[in-house]
Amino acid sequence: MKSLLPVVWGLGVSLGALWIRFCRPQEDSPLFQRMIDSEPVHVVAHSLIYGSLALLSLRFFSPKPGIALLLVFCLGLLQELSQVLGIRPFAGPELFDLFVDLTAAGVGVVLWGLLVRGRALAC
Repeated sequence: MKSLLPVVWGLGVSLGALWIRFCRPQEDSPLFQRMIDSEPVHVVAHSLIYGSLALLSLRFFSPKPGIALLLVFCLGLLQELSQVLGIRPFAGPELFDLFVDLTAAGVGVVLWGLLVRGRALAC
């Protein structure tokens, strides 16, 4: 079951995006609306979500960096498509978000490598 944790995490993020799109909680919360509209908050949120997804993938799914990056790409793409499907074409903003997702995942992979190497040296 632990091996499914990264997939469940990623699908939860996609469901969250669909909830925001269709239930529109930001209409009842000016603070939430400001957070959604803020590009810095958007970038930090993507970085935390997809960086942690890469770490979860490396820890619980597969220790191979390529698998972690592929999982982040696929789930990031799913999340981006869920936001624009039926509204507008997939374009520059979604590509930027995928770039942020993969950059955060790359940082996660590097941190994981340093952590694993540090453990090996300590033994």
